[in-house]
Amino acid sequence: MPVMRARFRNPAKTPVALPPLDSPQWNSRWLAFGWGLRSITQTILTIVLFVTYLGIGALAHDTHFSLAWALASTLFVWAGPAQIILITTLGSGATVIQSAIAVTVSAIRLFPMVVSVLPLMRTPTTKRRELVFAAHLTAVTLWVECHRFLPQVPRERRIAFVHGLGCGLVSVCLVANTFGYFLAANLTQTLGAAILLLTPLSFLFSTARNSREVADVVALVLGILLYPLAAKMNSGVDILVSGVVAGTIAYGVHWSRGEFCASDRRLACAGGAVRRRGRSQPDLAHAGPVVWRRHRRRLRTAGLGEGGRHRHPRRRHRPDRGRAAGCAGERA
Repeated sequence: MPVMRARFRNPAKTPVALPPLDSPQWNSRWLAFGWGLRSITQTILTIVLFVTYLGIGALAHDTHFSLAWALASTLFVWAGPAQIILITTLGSGATVIQSAIAVTVSAIRLFPMVVSVLPLMRTPTTKRRELVFAAHLTAVTLWVECHRFLPQVPRERRIAFVHGLGCGLVSVCLVANTFGYFLAANLTQTLGAAILLLTPLSFLFSTARNSREVADVVALVLGILLYPLAAKMNSGVDILVSGVVAGTIAYGVHWSRGEFCASDRRLACAGGAVRRRGRSQPDLAHAGPVVWRRHRRRLRTAGLGEGGRHRHPRRRHRPDRGRAAGCAGERA
C-alpha cells in the first residue's frame, strides 16, 4: 500500500524541454507564446490530431462540403467529435437548428475541462476577457497537455503559453483538413473509420498516463468495466450512464479517503499530546471528537498548534500578535 500511494502522489513525469521558471526567457509574452507553439513537437497527440483531421477532411469532401467550410468548422468548433456530428447531421438533411443542438450537447463534456484548466492560468490581476480565447482553445488534447506543461511555466505567462500551444494544434489540424480533403478519393471507407478511431484510443491512453490519484484510476477502470453493461440497456446514453456511475463512485472513494486521513491525523495528534503529558488514554477513539469540540470553542489542545505542549488544556489562549510579528521578522 505505501508503494501504491507513492506511485500516485509522485508519478513519473515525462521530461519537457522548457526553460526554468526563473529564466529570463519567460520575461516576454511573445516568448511564452513561442514556447507554447514549440511544445506541439513534444507530444504524440499532435500526430494523432493530424491523422484524425485527415479523416475529418475526407469526410467533409465525401458529404459535398467545401474546403472553406471544413476549415471554418475546425476554427470555430475545434472539437473532432463535434465536427463529425455537425458534418453527418447536416449531410443527412437535418436542419441547422437540429445540428446546433446536437453539437451543443456533445460540447457539454468540455465544460469540466475548462473549469479545471482556467484556474491554472489565472492570477489575482487576470481579467475575464483574457480567458475567453483560452476557454475556446480548451479541448481534450489541450486539457491533457496543460496538466503536463503548465507546472513548468510561470503563472503570469501561462495564458500566453496556452495561446501558443492551442494555435499550434489548430494550425496542424487545418493543414491536416486540407490534405485529407484532397486525398479523399484515395481513402477507403475502412481506412477512414480506422483513422477516426485513433482519437478515442489516444484520449484513453493519455487519461491513463495522467491518472495521479486513486480516484482517477477508480473512475477510469469502472468506466471501462461498466460500459458493456450500460450498452445492453440500448438506451442511446450508455457512455453517459457508465461515466456518471463510475465518476460518482470514484468521488465517493476520494471523499472517504480524505475523511479517513483527516480523522487519522486528528487521532494521532491527540494521542501524541496525551503521551507527551505523561498520561494514558483509555479510549483513543474519542480523541478526534474532543479535539474538534475544543477547536470550535477556540480552545487550544496540548500538542496541537504552535506552543501547544506548553499551554493549559482548559484555558482559553489567544495568540501573541507582537511575538508572532517578531518571529516573522527574524525569519525574513
